[in-house]
Amino acid sequence: MGLFERQEARKRDHGKWFDAKVALVAGLGGSLIGAVVVLAGILVTHVDVNQQQSVAVEEDHSAEARDKRSQIYPAYLHAAAAYRDATHSTWLAVQLRQQTGAPYATLYPTLKTFEEARRSYQDQRTLLAMYGSDRAWTAQRDMAASLLPAYGKVKVEADADYDRFDRGYRAFLGEFCKDVNPEIEPDCRQAQAVVPGR
Repeated sequence: MGLFERQEARKRDHGKWFDAKVALVAGLGGSLIGAVVVLAGILVTHVDVNQQQSVAVEEDHSAEARDKRSQIYPAYLHAAAAYRDATHSTWLAVQLRQQTGAPYATLYPTLKTFEEARRSYQDQRTLLAMYGSDRAWTAQRDMAASLLPAYGKVKVEADADYDRFDRGYRAFLGEFCKDVNPEIEPDCRQAQAVVPGR
């Protein structure tokens, strides 16, 4: 084999080697692009699954909160009305005792009912603080302010502020409708006009 033939053979070998390198790089590049596309697809799917799970968990929490509130809110309203009535009865009994000079022991049954109503209201207010919405807690403030304090020592020297209680009751009912069953809120608002009698 002559010099020219060897040079031609080298060129052919070099061309084959170059073609093999190009094919290898193209193959690796294609594999890398394919891997990136697959990885991107996996990441998008993973993010989508996580979002779906987050939405499902949030819906579960919302349903659980609505269920819990559907029990706590009516119990709170009932306890508040009972405490308001017990306050009024106790205030009347204290006034009557002062006017007649009756022995203090005549107040015991009324005071017992008052303390039971007060404790029940205190318990329901604690549950409302734990499980109620911020809006419901704000709405109940007028009701709470219209009553004697639920915590600490208290003297029955004043009656409940009925107008403020009624405003708070209606405001709380509005939040009750929004928090527990927002689908029927317009129908539920009609009930806001009804405050239990005293």
